[in-house]
Amino acid sequence: MRRNLKIITLLFGTMLFTASCQKIDDDLLGKENNTQTNNKDADNSENDKSSTTQQDGTSQVSNYNQENNTIETSEHAALLYMTNDGDALLKSELTGTETLTSVLYISLMEWQLPTFNNNGAGEALALASTYREGNVTGWRLPTYNEVVTLKGKYDVKNGNSSLLEELNTSIDAVNGMPFYNKDEKSNNKYFLCLKENTTNEFYKYNFLTTYSKPNGTIGKTVTYYLRLVASVSLAE
Repeated sequence: MRRNLKIITLLFGTMLFTASCQKIDDDLLGKENNTQTNNKDADNSENDKSSTTQQDGTSQVSNYNQENNTIETSEHAALLYMTNDGDALLKSELTGTETLTSVLYISLMEWQLPTFNNNGAGEALALASTYREGNVTGWRLPTYNEVVTLKGKYDVKNGNSSLLEELNTSIDAVNGMPFYNKDEKSNNKYFLCLKENTTNEFYKYNFLTTYSKPNGTIGKTVTYYLRLVASVSLAE
């Protein structure tokens, strides 16, 4: 009888020990799962943050007021300097002997437009008509001829990637969005420009195609991007 009691006691103690170990294992497993879940949530949060920033194809300019379509700044990014001889020069091409008549600024902000079937053209013109950057107004889409000049200066296909980096550096220096990523593998990021003296004849362009001129074939269901320009007189 006493022997049977010892066996029962031993068995009961073993069961308690096993249950205690199981509880410890479960607790550890629960903590591990919670850690994995928290890490996964953190990863998802980071991905969501990235997605939110880039979901419209743009990154946010910190001082851009979307409601008023304005950027409060006293600094601007120059695309080209115009001389009284009719030349269009980059900042790095200036020698200090030129007589400058005007400067063509590029907007610090960039927009991804709705498709043309969803009033992308109207949206582009509306953004241009209300955009203000510091005290510079009169922003507009670049013209066909301006883009031809710009492609000659900055086109990556022509081996001008260093000049594009120069442009992006000058934009970044005043807290704007880079105009174009020279390492972009896709040829699908097209910007819009307008035919001279028109408000409704659009052309597309980018710096990764072999086209030397903007292309007039506009897809109605294609997403295009917008970068505005403004010409400011430097004449006294």
